[in-house]
Amino acid sequence: MQQRKSPLTIILMAAAFISSPALAQGGGHRLAACKDDIGKYCASEPRGHGKIRACLEANKEKLAPDCRTALEGASQ
Repeated sequence: MQQRKSPLTIILMAAAFISSPALAQGGGHRLAACKDDIGKYCASEPRGHGKIRACLEANKEKLAPDCRTALEGASQ
């Protein structure tokens, strides 16, 4: 029989999921506006170690205005 997880356990598990490697790049949550641009220009980049951010920076002129704004805000 499987034991039910307490609400605290569920909250802690959710917090661990939210702080995943995508966010560990620094400012990842602020780059949500870049989701389409990441798929378009950086889909082949491995996650982590700032690879996605570097790819976005390299393609800055092509990015949507909201993504460029988010990228600049995440850098600060």
